[in-house]
Amino acid sequence: MKLNSIPSKLLILLVLMGFLQSCAPKTSSILNQGGEFTYSFYQEIPILRDGNAILLSAVVNGVEGKYLLDVGSPTVISESLFYKLNENIIGETKLGSGSEQISSAIVCEVDYFRFGELAFEKIPAVVVSDNNPYLSCYGADGIIGSNLLRNAVVHIDKAHGAVIISDDVNHFEQNLDADIEIELDLASSAPECFLSINNLARQRVELSSLEPGFLTVTNNHIETLKKYDIISFYEKAYGYFPTQNLFGPYRPQGLTRTRLSNVGLGTLSFEGVIAYGKGNVKVAKLGTDLFDHAIVTIDYKHKRLYVKPVEGKLKINLNQKLWPVSSAYYDGSLRVTGIWKDEFMKLKETSILGRGEKEISSGFCENLKSKLLAPSGESMELVTRSPEGDFRRTRIYAY
Repeated sequence: MKLNSIPSKLLILLVLMGFLQSCAPKTSSILNQGGEFTYSFYQEIPILRDGNAILLSAVVNGVEGKYLLDVGSPTVISESLFYKLNENIIGETKLGSGSEQISSAIVCEVDYFRFGELAFEKIPAVVVSDNNPYLSCYGADGIIGSNLLRNAVVHIDKAHGAVIISDDVNHFEQNLDADIEIELDLASSAPECFLSINNLARQRVELSSLEPGFLTVTNNHIETLKKYDIISFYEKAYGYFPTQNLFGPYRPQGLTRTRLSNVGLGTLSFEGVIAYGKGNVKVAKLGTDLFDHAIVTIDYKHKRLYVKPVEGKLKINLNQKLWPVSSAYYDGSLRVTGIWKDEFMKLKETSILGRGEKEISSGFCENLKSKLLAPSGESMELVTRSPEGDFRRTRIYAY
């Protein structure tokens, strides 16, 4: 049967079914405990400026520290803080990157997290190594996660440098645009919603204020879109190599990227979105770029999401140049991890030292905070070093 002979309603249903096949059932966990309130609260917290992440000050059991905010991951504390606080262990959980289970991690119960006058009590937190690249790069003591926030309304306004936590969404009445229904996953109350792709297909995504980029999906999702001709660009990596995320190293399986001409979130329309596909990603993620372009309010308790464009425009252009090489942190240095043009295959498994005359001394942090391989020009000179110590200068061009 030809595509143009399929009724439009059936076509939408077929695409939707393909997207939902990867949504596995989820089970509850020991992380969703504590943090109950019997009183009203409203607390504004300044965002500490340090790259693209949302970094907040908090006091944990009397110890002041800095914490990354991720609205879609469990609460985390560093191993050194865990030993300093001498918290009770309440169990363990599996940490993984995509579909890979990396290791078991301790879950402890933190007596309280305090932001100004507001305290969240009896919060389960995953304990991770102090060498975790995200924590060490930002000098953070942990991550404020969705299991802590699950009974609150969280208002994130990066343009004005503030996060507000409250019990009443009406405090943010002027910013309650694009009312979107969300679901909370049973593992850590991570918020999930649907995106509209070209007004034809729907994509379930998990919100993350720590995941780099705008959209990461599974390769199955991209293959479904290709069948129905609703993507404007598709590219498969010739080479892809080990990288690292919050919970440890992993090797992406089948790295791809595509440009989606239109992605809808409520009344907002994002044009020219680059979506990265990874074969071992469990769930699609809507990442940090959303928080750069919109004021985001998440009402966990009533399962609603509100997004208001920072510049007041309902259509947001995300078109950007692409480069033939991608980078990521692995094993102590910045590496070439994705090669999109076959003529650059000779660069594989090399460390990145800089762009031309600029030397990079601690590659991961620069890459995480300022998107190292995303300059504004048409070309750049990439300096790399092979495992054998050989240096190479390569001119690469945007396209």
